[in-house]
Amino acid sequence: MVIGPGLRKGSVVVPPSKSHEHRVLIANFLAGKRDHLSVKASDNDDIKATKRCLSALTSDSAQVVLPCGESGSTLRFLSPVSAALGKVAVFQKEGRLSSRPNKEYHNLKPGIFSLEGNVSSQFVTGLLFALPLLDGDSEIAFLSPLQSAGYVDMTLGVLAKAGIVVEKTKQGFRVKGRQKYGFQETTIEGDSSAAAFWYAANALGNDISVSGVSESTCQPDKVARELMAENPAQIDVSECPDIFPPLSIVAAGRGKTTRFTGIGRLRLKESDRVEAMRHVLETFGVKTALDEKSFTVFGTDGKFKGGKFRSYSDHRIAMSIAIGATRAEGAVWLDNASCAAKSYPSFFAEFMRMDFVDDANSKLVSLSLGSNLNDRETYLESAIERLAALEQTFLVGASSVIETEPVDVPEKYSSLKFLNQAVLLRSNLAPIELLKRIHAIEAKLGRVRLEKNAPRTIDIDIISYDSVKCDTEELVLPHPRAHERDFVAGPLKELGVRLK
Repeated sequence: MVIGPGLRKGSVVVPPSKSHEHRVLIANFLAGKRDHLSVKASDNDDIKATKRCLSALTSDSAQVVLPCGESGSTLRFLSPVSAALGKVAVFQKEGRLSSRPNKEYHNLKPGIFSLEGNVSSQFVTGLLFALPLLDGDSEIAFLSPLQSAGYVDMTLGVLAKAGIVVEKTKQGFRVKGRQKYGFQETTIEGDSSAAAFWYAANALGNDISVSGVSESTCQPDKVARELMAENPAQIDVSECPDIFPPLSIVAAGRGKTTRFTGIGRLRLKESDRVEAMRHVLETFGVKTALDEKSFTVFGTDGKFKGGKFRSYSDHRIAMSIAIGATRAEGAVWLDNASCAAKSYPSFFAEFMRMDFVDDANSKLVSLSLGSNLNDRETYLESAIERLAALEQTFLVGASSVIETEPVDVPEKYSSLKFLNQAVLLRSNLAPIELLKRIHAIEAKLGRVRLEKNAPRTIDIDIISYDSVKCDTEELVLPHPRAHERDFVAGPLKELGVRLK
């Protein structure tokens, strides 16, 4: 994906908190409610994993396969729960999940459970859900101070609504066995972790209205708004590791030095987020320093560099790069935007729909690019760079690149596969004038129109120009057949454009 530079303005409603939804789903399930497990298109990947695993646990079989995907929450919550239900669970793990801290239970009995409190509060939550199901009383004892305690408080709140009694002790918790879940459907809170990216955007000069945030939440990441507004010289992220990536982007854009402490658990996430953000910030042209206990960002008042960025297949790194792109002086090329679906599936579509702060009257234009001759990737990149350089025009973004079979080409060219990509622009050029500029770009990149549907170095079609409709010999808007062509509709959908 390509992200055009420039400050944005718009409004967003944050998605449901996946932390809260995991807990509500499990409590409902243990109360016998099974009608809430169907996977929805709007679900993030982690919630899909929990729903699929809970559905698998409805099986009468003693052995079940639980497809956890990359969701550490799903695995850590359901390992003790499945054992308490008498299931022998086989956990399917993807990505880095196998190498992240995990604890699997295959024979759960009442007793004392000793846990380190500084690895993940999710281990505590899993036991708090499972222990009330056992036939005797149990205790959880912490061997070190509990971090991210707000998430455990969220669990206790959900359990209380389900009628489950948990007693706090000096060392941890005491949980009576033989309890019954009696949970009622609960509204899911807005996600403070998701809101953090938009707060970060505003701290960098964007103008984005954020709604749907739960003011009374236990989510530790609720501190994001305050921290990004104040930007203190030192920030301890041990209680809120998930907002470290956007916090470090904000630190990079402020002209002072910020030191992050409590970074130990950041190395155990979907990526080593300390190393990942060090590389991201340095690609943006921002200096950093790293030692065993801290990560220091030497912020700048100027713009960031553009260029090619690696997301490390980490949703929070990818979204942070997008926010940083708004302060960049050139386009940002992101290797994997799809990983954002782990927590915020609509993030990039919402981002692409926003206006530019310095541009109030331009029209949104969608384009489809294709190349099936010579160095196809280079031609696509060159076309995007030239489109971004057009006067009275802003590059909003470009989709990832897909390879497709040729359509409606002469047989002699049928083996030449296309690389296809969608592009969004905002432009003040009239449609016909924009078309002329596009044809000029095609010509400069070696496009020759001697034979219909012959191979081409680059092909750029205008698919839509805001709500404009026209039907002339030169241009038909919107494109009459675009919705029938997957190589057009698919990339545009990635950018939040759905064709009718």
